[in-house]
Amino acid sequence: MTIKKDLSDLPVSTPAEAEGWPPIPLEDQLATPIMEFWMEHRPNHREKAIPGTRFRGSDAGSCARALGYIDQNEPVTNPPTWADYYRMDLGTLVHNQVQAMAEQVWGDHVQVEVVTDYRPDINGSGHGDMAVRIVFDAPGDDGIVVIRRIHVEIKTVNGFKFRNMIGAGKAPAKGPGMSHVLQASLNARHDACDEMRLMYFSMENTGKYRQDGEDPHGMGLFTAEWAFNRTEIERFATLEAERVGDVFDQVDAGTFPDRNVLMDDGSIVTIEQPLRGLWVRHEDGFIVDNGKTWQCDYCRYRDRCIDDGPGQVPIPPDPSPE
Repeated sequence: MTIKKDLSDLPVSTPAEAEGWPPIPLEDQLATPIMEFWMEHRPNHREKAIPGTRFRGSDAGSCARALGYIDQNEPVTNPPTWADYYRMDLGTLVHNQVQAMAEQVWGDHVQVEVVTDYRPDINGSGHGDMAVRIVFDAPGDDGIVVIRRIHVEIKTVNGFKFRNMIGAGKAPAKGPGMSHVLQASLNARHDACDEMRLMYFSMENTGKYRQDGEDPHGMGLFTAEWAFNRTEIERFATLEAERVGDVFDQVDAGTFPDRNVLMDDGSIVTIEQPLRGLWVRHEDGFIVDNGKTWQCDYCRYRDRCIDDGPGQVPIPPDPSPE
């Protein structure tokens, strides 16, 4: 075949062009000083709702070993990165916006950032996201109305977790995370609420789109909600109060607890390999199940936990003053 035209004199792609169009280095980006300021001035969300209490409501559902470290103010070995804080703060922006809109919708009938005291159940406290007083017409024609106080916790999750929670794929809906249920239950119990709601917002539109006309605005793509009655509130709050109380008993006796984690189905498992989050479930001295949890990947004490080893660990004495 005859070459119709010689193209050898045309410019060829350079290595940089072959690699695509990469961004400029981080040290040259204008976003860098912005993020430096952001991280330096972001509020401390680790403070207790009531100063002096031992347990923080948002730590509900955490590994027993981690709760022991937190209680004893042990040094953090795996602090969050800027990427972690960025992700958390995006959720906080949604959270704050929802609260602000709720105040516009319900006015004096809603309270936001409700401080709850868990004592005497637990020496702890928490911030409830909001409590709403809703007036319902009672059945019948006698004009009686019922006022219910509903506790609401607002949570944001990524798109993958949201799809699993609502059952947008082939698997059944997994429902809300156990740690969220426990936190909300403690707040709802001690705020004397009649009902509890877990209100989730996905950070991506990955949920279910209904074509039956019942969701014309596509809300199912990014939000879902679960409701709990007073009986369920009491059951979950009691479960967590007893678990945290056991952790405090072990700490007060001079030991950090084993790496026991409460799973979403309410069962207790033991972490065998914190580096990989691998757990086992024991029954009558035998391993009957195993799996992997996400909690170790986000634990601020993972390296310390690995160094301390499995089982109950003696709490080291305070260093003597020089």
